[in-house]
Amino acid sequence: MKQTILPLLVFTLPAHAQISSVASGAWDAAATWSDTLAPTSDKGYLIDGEFVNTPNLTANGTRTFAGGSLNISSGRLDLKVEHSGSVTAANFVIPGLSLSGGALRSDASTGNSTLVLQSPLAVTANSAIEVRDGSYTNSLSLSGGLSGSGSIDFSTDRTGNAGTGERAHLRVLGAANAFSGNWTVRGLDATGEHANLWADAAASVGTGTVDLQQNGRLINQVAGGIDTLAGVKLSGAGALLSLVQPWNKPSATLVVDNGRVDLPGAVSSVGSLSGAGGSIQGTAPLSVLAVNQTADGIFAGALGFSTGNALAFTKDGPANLALTGTIN
Repeated sequence: MKQTILPLLVFTLPAHAQISSVASGAWDAAATWSDTLAPTSDKGYLIDGEFVNTPNLTANGTRTFAGGSLNISSGRLDLKVEHSGSVTAANFVIPGLSLSGGALRSDASTGNSTLVLQSPLAVTANSAIEVRDGSYTNSLSLSGGLSGSGSIDFSTDRTGNAGTGERAHLRVLGAANAFSGNWTVRGLDATGEHANLWADAAASVGTGTVDLQQNGRLINQVAGGIDTLAGVKLSGAGALLSLVQPWNKPSATLVVDNGRVDLPGAVSSVGSLSGAGGSIQGTAPLSVLAVNQTADGIFAGALGFSTGNALAFTKDGPANLALTGTIN
C-alpha cells in the first residue's frame, strides 16, 4: 500500500494584530487608528507620529486603554487632566505600555493635578517624559514599575501659567525597577522653576546615570532611592541634587560643574568626585561626604554648609583628588 506523507505547515500568529495611528485625537476614537475602529484587547496599537490623548478627566477617576498594548514610537500620548479645581487621583491603566522614541506627557490645566500611571512602563529607545502646563501642582507618578535600557529625557515647562513654587514633578515608585537607561532632567520654564525627579522607592530610578541640566533637580526621598545609580552630573544652571536621604554607592561618580548638592544629616558615600564649579553643602549638623576616589580628579567648586550646620569631608581610594575651589 502506497502512502503519501504531506508536510505539516505551521503558522505562527502574532499575539496582537498591529494597528497604527493615522490622525491626532482621542485614543478611544475610531478615526485615530488605521483600522477605523475603536481599540479592542485583541490588537496592539502604535502611536507613530501623531498626538494622541486620553479622554479628559475633570475629577478623580481612572482611564483605561481598551487595546491589548500601546507603543509610542514617535509622536506623543497626552494624559489629559484639564479642570479648574483639584484632582488628587487621576489614574491611568495602559496594558503593554512602551516608549520606543516618542513622548509621554502629563497635560494639566488650572488646578492641582496628581496623575498616576498604574501600569508598567518599558522604555526601549531614547524617549521623553514631559510635564506641561498647569497653574498649580502637576505631579505624574510612575507606580507600576519602570524597565528597559532606553534613555529618558524628562522636561517640564509651565511658561505662561500662573502659580509660583515647585509645581512640576515626576515621581518614580516601585522598588528595584529594572531600568538601565540614562536620565536627563531639564526645567524649561522661563521663571526658573525646577523639573523635579523624585526617587520615591529604593532603587527606583535604575542603574544608569542622571544628568541634571538647566533647572534639573533630583530628590532622593527614601533610603536607598538612588543607591543603584552609576553616577550623577550637575551640568546646568540651577541644577540641584537634594539628598533628603543619603546616597551610598562607593563606585558611583559625582560630577559638579554647576548648581548645588545638598547633603543630609548622615554619611553619603560615593566614588570619584570631579567638577568645574557649583557647590556641595551640608544641610544638617552631621552631614558627611565620603569619597572613594578611583580616578584622578579636580573639584573646583565650593565645599561648605548652610547656616547652623556642618560638613565633614573624607577622601579615600587609590587616586588623587585636588580641591581647588572655596572651602568654608
